Amino acid sequence: MSTHLVLIGAAGFISIGMFRLTDPLLPAIADEFGTTVGNVAMTITAFTVGYGLLQLTYGPLGDRVGKLRVMAAGLLLMALSTAACAWTDSVTSLAVLRFLSGVTAGAIAPLALAHIGDTVPYETRQATIGHFLAATMMGQIVGGSLAGMFAEFFGWRLAFIAFGIAGVAVAARLAVVAIRAPLPRASGARPAGITHLIMLRQLNTRLVWGVVLLEGCFVLGAVPFAGAALKHTFGLDYLTIGLVLAGFGIGGIVYSVCVRWLIATLGELGMIATGGALITASYAVIAFTPLWQVYVPALALIGCGFFCMHGTLQIRGTELAPQVRGTAMSGFSFCLFVGQGLGVFLLSLVVDGPGYVTAFAISAAAVALIAAALYALVATRTLRH
Repeated sequence: MSTHLVLIGAAGFISIGMFRLTDPLLPAIADEFGTTVGNVAMTITAFTVGYGLLQLTYGPLGDRVGKLRVMAAGLLLMALSTAACAWTDSVTSLAVLRFLSGVTAGAIAPLALAHIGDTVPYETRQATIGHFLAATMMGQIVGGSLAGMFAEFFGWRLAFIAFGIAGVAVAARLAVVAIRAPLPRASGARPAGITHLIMLRQLNTRLVWGVVLLEGCFVLGAVPFAGAALKHTFGLDYLTIGLVLAGFGIGGIVYSVCVRWLIATLGELGMIATGGALITASYAVIAFTPLWQVYVPALALIGCGFFCMHGTLQIRGTELAPQVRGTAMSGFSFCLFVGQGLGVFLLSLVVDGPGYVTAFAISAAAVALIAAALYALVATRTLRH
């Protein structure tokens, strides 16, 4: 694998690790600041809103000045704002810094996928994207596990410092490669003028981005509350919670390792159906299980199922506008993260009201409907290649 692909994998690893740091820390932060988990969850919403705010800018910028250059700058700024979280004295100030982390994080994943689209043939692109996803899932595993360990033994603040330092190191190495890379060649006037609003005139764009938004809302939006449920329902320590939450990342890695076999065996429709069934069943189990140990395989199945279903949308996302893939994938990621932020906000109201069982049950029912709709769109070829 080429150096630039290894480095964007490292960038994905460290960035998703910094994003997921707060998942096992919600109860610890809530205890320190004397508030509820639902209130602390605003830090996750702040990150995802920030991510989406400038997301639509980074894609066109990457198409113009170079995707790797924009990724390196974004990762550096994200690392600095993440480290600064260690010195916050309120949920509000933490939310502001997480918002800034989200704003800068928006430069990484979509431009990484666009870079893969530019440099990897379509026939092997989904497998290469799978390898990139494996790196990001490892980041989630390490981020959640280390955050839980720090919270248990050293305090939650040290986790932000450690990942901030690591992010600066990766950003510096990526910057060296980015500076040496040639600038993008100027495209014709018409492709350069393509905007997100113009892209939305295409039915394919509206369908892909719309389903991605719903995925973010009801699949990813519920994951952060698994850690809080483990704390409040089962009384687990933070180290154990971090290790249990790593299950989602493990499921993503299983997907990335088996992606070629899964595609060949199940086909596109089978991947959608299998992914939707795994997520729906797993959220239903989490909602009603009396055993915390069940969370481990359930979260792994949610992780694997998400990427089985999401892969169909990712590969189509890279083909929405081949001339300006950075622009197309920034819109794709914008919808995913805005959906996740919306999901966290809505489910936080449910968690602080009816409780965790209702929140996970809502997610299970919603994912079943989303998967059925996506299956129908692909089966009838309404959603095209």
